[in-house]
Amino acid sequence: MKKVYAVIVFMIGMLTTVSAQKSENYAVKMLGTPQADGSVEVAFQTDQYGKTYTVRRMEKGKGDWGTEIKTYSGVDSSGWIRFVDDETEKGKTYEYTVYKTGVGNFVGMGYLMTGVEV
Repeated sequence: MKKVYAVIVFMIGMLTTVSAQKSENYAVKMLGTPQADGSVEVAFQTDQYGKTYTVRRMEKGKGDWGTEIKTYSGVDSSGWIRFVDDETEKGKTYEYTVYKTGVGNFVGMGYLMTGVEV
């Protein structure tokens, strides 16, 4: 009988933990700022749920995200991470995605489309 009660308490604890998550916890807020030289400044917001953030880029319409262009591991606080992607060209549109992973296989995602002089 004791085993049954332990399982029920564990399951209730898990339901409480899962229900506390909000949909915005799974999103990654992103900004893209075109630069005069043809590069793009990409920024995304970190939070307490994400520990690793992986950034991928593709040219609009290519359909293949390819390999990651940046990975940030060990992130343990909220704030903004910014970097300049200088592998872009004027007149082209790019899509960016950021995947965040965290404790307990927590996953979130952000998406951004931007370009310079498009």
